[in-house]
Amino acid sequence: MKKLFTLLIITILATASVVAQKLGSISGTVTSEGKPAAMVSVALVGTKHGAVTDDEGRYRINRVKPGTYLRETL
Repeated sequence: MKKLFTLLIITILATASVVAQKLGSISGTVTSEGKPAAMVSVALVGTKHGAVTDDEGRYRINRVKPGTYLRETL
């Protein structure tokens, strides 16, 4: 029974680390008329993921699953 429990724990931990490795990030810069656009909301349509640009127009959205996304700026 102890061996089965140990094997179960190892399997759960191994699966969790594999799942965690599959997440990535999306980053970029938003500009308006060639200048950085600060405080712009950037969202991935159909998800709860989003970010706000910094003073230099940069944003980064973390913990994104692999795939194709439509990005929307507000």
